[in-house]
Amino acid sequence: MNDQTEKKDMIRMFFILWSITVMTAIFIFSAQKGETSGALSGGLLRLLLGWLGIDGPAELIDLLHLLLRKFAHFSIYALLGVGVMGTALTFTGRGWKKFLLVLVICAGYAVTDEFHQLFVGERCGSPLDVLLDSCGAACGCGVTMVVWYICSRINRKR
Repeated sequence: MNDQTEKKDMIRMFFILWSITVMTAIFIFSAQKGETSGALSGGLLRLLLGWLGIDGPAELIDLLHLLLRKFAHFSIYALLGVGVMGTALTFTGRGWKKFLLVLVICAGYAVTDEFHQLFVGERCGSPLDVLLDSCGAACGCGVTMVVWYICSRINRKR
């Protein structure tokens, strides 16, 4: 095995472990009852607002809580998109085909995640969350492709 192959294998293993870790975190968060999940995100919001010195009416706090929860959906799936796209980029093939395949994988995981929530107390599955999760994954994929392209160009110049 040459150095390039070993390096690619190490990068592939890193992204596979990254993806498995993120998928595990998603599963664990989805397995929390609605009350537990709400308390976790609500506690984080109170901590952030207290740190920033922000106080407001209950309606504003409720809106910020909803936005934080949706941002969490988007961002954790962006992290999943980074991991799965990083793995895909270590294989040969066209970039846009990899992007579509990774998007299908991440969206498929989002569907199973929302289905899983149907069986968790005080939780429900939402097609809109699948859409939001898929958008997060697409952003993570896109960022990973851009960074990969830039790194490849830099390595070619050496």
